[in-house]
Amino acid sequence: MGSYVLGMGFTFDDSGEADDDTPGIPSAIATMERLIAENPKNKEVIFPYIGGKEVNKTPGHAYTRYVVNFGDRDESVCSQAWPELMAIVQKKVKPKRLEDNRLGYRRYWWQFAEKRVELYQAITYSENVLVTSAAAVTHHTISRLPANYVYSHKLIVFSDATSRRHGVMQSLFHEEWSRAFGATQGSADALTYNHTDVFLNFPFPDDRDECEILSAFSDRLSILMIKMADGPTAAYGKLHQPSEQSLDVCLFRQFHDEVNKSVAVSYGWNVIPTTCGFGLDYLDTEDDSLLPPDLQERIASGDLFFPTAAEACSFQAQLRRYGAVKASKKLPWRHRWPDAIRDDVLARLLALNAERYAEEQAMGLQGKGGKTPTKANARSSQRRGRAAKASQTATADSQQVEQMGLSL
Repeated sequence: MGSYVLGMGFTFDDSGEADDDTPGIPSAIATMERLIAENPKNKEVIFPYIGGKEVNKTPGHAYTRYVVNFGDRDESVCSQAWPELMAIVQKKVKPKRLEDNRLGYRRYWWQFAEKRVELYQAITYSENVLVTSAAAVTHHTISRLPANYVYSHKLIVFSDATSRRHGVMQSLFHEEWSRAFGATQGSADALTYNHTDVFLNFPFPDDRDECEILSAFSDRLSILMIKMADGPTAAYGKLHQPSEQSLDVCLFRQFHDEVNKSVAVSYGWNVIPTTCGFGLDYLDTEDDSLLPPDLQERIASGDLFFPTAAEACSFQAQLRRYGAVKASKKLPWRHRWPDAIRDDVLARLLALNAERYAEEQAMGLQGKGGKTPTKANARSSQRRGRAAKASQTATADSQQVEQMGLSL
């Protein structure tokens, strides 16, 4: 996770209220530029500062803020080396820090509350990092950023930023794992990425096989989003809506289908049909709507997956025609696999996770208190309304894995 700054007085930002005197608010970027012009040494501890909103808003993940970061240096060192910046922090951060009930935050008022020194040491010689939002989001998105930023605590940061790793983490293999073992904030729409349960336990494919699509994933993803003129939130919002049929969106979907196929090959699971359709994980309908029998039966069955955009749009049009959903309401479509394919993939990943855990145990790498294998009984989505049909494949495959003695 990124740094918990705890004090907007560390920052320079023109997007809202800013001045050189008021505690608790940013200084103007013009102030930063003046301080660097007067003393170029100040640039040593001023960095671009980025959080989840900036990452998800634009295709280039443009930052608009800067932040003073003294790291874990002593107060005397900072006062001697960067007196102008220390004066700003003393005026704009220290007063509120001295009111904090945590001793460490009061004592080290010129430092971030949570500095994440280990993170920045780990990426010292890196060109890029991968990030995802630490807050609840609608869409699973992994983005690549330069490694010379300060990252907000609203971001989870990954030091391995190869294009191949990026592609695997953005693929449906990792997304479905995240949805199964991550957390939600009250509904299936509020997905929260869990670093321990999702990332650390995810069995990544071996990196031995070179794959052109995965090797070029980060650059191609950036090019496609720039063509769409959308940041991740808007781009993936369009990808998941079957009514979005512009050429750029269709190419975006096709690219992700190719990535999913390449990831399957990387695992050696070439037999998995990775073609996506459009599915609803849940459906809220108006209580007073009168639906024809065939539509009622379809909804009651929980079969809310459609192989093509045309079929999904036809179903959506019927719902609106009969008043089951309001015309202005956007349904929570996902461009994804059928339930049976998803469950098969999760069962394979669980088995691979357990296999690697057993290998590590045999090598003495998993001692007392170490990482445990992921459990097969993934959390149930906290869905609102009528849930989509739950396939029996996951349960059957999980039972089969347990019978194999993999301690899931």
